[in-house]
Formats: sequence, C-alpha cells, structure tokens
Amino acid sequence: MRVSLKQLDKTAYFEGTTESGHSIRLNSTLTSVEEKKAPSPMEALLIAAASCTSVDIVLILGKMKQEMEDFSVDIQGEREQIGDAKPFRKIHLIYNYKGNLDEKKVKRATKLSVEKYCSVLESLHPDCDVSWEVNIS
Repeated sequence: MRVSLKQLDKTAYFEGTTESGHSIRLNSTLTSVEEKKAPSPMEALLIAAASCTSVDIVLILGKMKQEMEDFSVDIQGEREQIGDAKPFRKIHLIYNYKGNLDEKKVKRATKLSVEKYCSVLESLHPDCDVSWEVNIS
C-alpha cells in the first residue's frame, strides 16, 4: 500500500492521495478555527477507526440477514501527553443502529469488528483502551 502527501499552501494543509486515486485533505490542529479547512490527522484517525469497524459491521450483518434502516457511529478519543507525542489512550465507539434488528446479532457483529477484524484499531498502540456500546432504535 502506498500513498503520497502534498502540501497545498504555505501552511500545514495537505492532501493525501492513494494508489487508486482517492484523496483526503488534512490540516494541523494548530491552525486557527477560522483558517482550518480539513480534519487534523488525529481526527482522521478516529474517522478511519469508525469507518473500518463500520465496513466490517455492514458486511457481517448482511451475512446475518439483518437489514438496517440507518446506522451511525460516534467516536470519542482521549489523548495523553507522552514525551513530545500525544497518542490516544482511550477510544470509545458508540454504534447507533435503526431497524428491526436482532440485538444479539448486532452485538456479535460489533464485537467481532472492534475486537478482531478492524485493522485500524489493531494498529494503535497496545496501551490504547478501546471500548464500545450499541444503541438500537
């Protein structure tokens, strides 16, 4: 897997492009709110974690013949200063499902994704505590 990153202006504003030609823009958290044009790399990491687990969940629930009317994820990350870095130490994902769903199947699919299949979460430092919850309406 390869990606490239290019600075877009004279600030910490970048565009990353994948081998397949898709792109994402990123901005520093040090950029003022008025000047910020894109998520920070750490915000993008949370989005990547939520996306990674969501792909798994949609595929698993499809195989389980569970049809969702709506689905969203809220994700919260807590960071801790470690030397010069500030990595995530806690991540909590809140999965919001809507539809006539079997709660056991939903929880099983969510657990499998978060605890086994999600490569993004598995790539985080082992000291990062990942928790999750499910809401079905």
